[in-house]
Amino acid sequence: MKRTVLLTAFFIFPAFSQQVTISFIGDCTIGCDARWTMFDRYVERCGYAYFFSGVKSVLSADDYTVANLETAIIDSGTPLEKQFRFRGKPDYLNILKEGGVESVTTANNHSWDYGDSGYAETQRNLARFGIESFGYDKVLKTDIKNLRFAFIGQSFSLQENVLPLIKLIRDSVDFIIVVMHWGQESRYQPDRTQRAMGRALINAGADLVVGHHPHVLQPVENYRGHYIAYSLGNFVFGGNINPREKRTEILQVFFSKNHAPAIKIIPCRISSVDTTNDFRPVIDGK
Repeated sequence: MKRTVLLTAFFIFPAFSQQVTISFIGDCTIGCDARWTMFDRYVERCGYAYFFSGVKSVLSADDYTVANLETAIIDSGTPLEKQFRFRGKPDYLNILKEGGVESVTTANNHSWDYGDSGYAETQRNLARFGIESFGYDKVLKTDIKNLRFAFIGQSFSLQENVLPLIKLIRDSVDFIIVVMHWGQESRYQPDRTQRAMGRALINAGADLVVGHHPHVLQPVENYRGHYIAYSLGNFVFGGNINPREKRTEILQVFFSKNHAPAIKIIPCRISSVDTTNDFRPVIDGK
């Protein structure tokens, strides 16, 4: 299906002093359902650096990279009764480290695939590997090149305190970024709920809203001078051995003090081959 876009694929952005470049990527399932082993076999055969090797030149050149971690990262556990239950071994976090990913959101519908204990262990493992995380009540505040950022992660709906929180911290940080897990799977256009939430977040004071969950690309909207990227699709995605939609993208956002963020979209594919998912995203056309 052809993707309808609200903006062109590439954007001209001004150069300011003290500029920070942050890359955002979509669903990263660095593991698989217990019934499948293909992702595990790729890890054993190819090593950790393999998975991001096709985009490492981009992600290693930015200042910070944010992914949606859609996997429980645990040694073992009892999965919940649901259709898909994704788990990756703790050492799989080396995949993110090798790929240049500094931060993840865990606000999604698979972080709790192994219950409360699995979620807590995932958080401990992320901290142990030095990967920053945020989601739900956990807000990440971090300094990048002398700019102060706040990252907020939400899943499907907004907690009651989110909009007041944005207003409360607005003057204490330079930029507020909200990463949303929302929308309907396989839909190429955002629904009314996504649009309403995205615009409410910008109206409350967020500088940027980035979304995922539909597993396909959705448009980027410029709303009141700020961007809402409704869905970035999949990225390193161990949750499907051969998804029909293999298009994805890297959303690069350029931040400078006292200026609205500017963006650039880098079209990619989730696999370096078309016939299957080899779990190795590549820049489209290369």
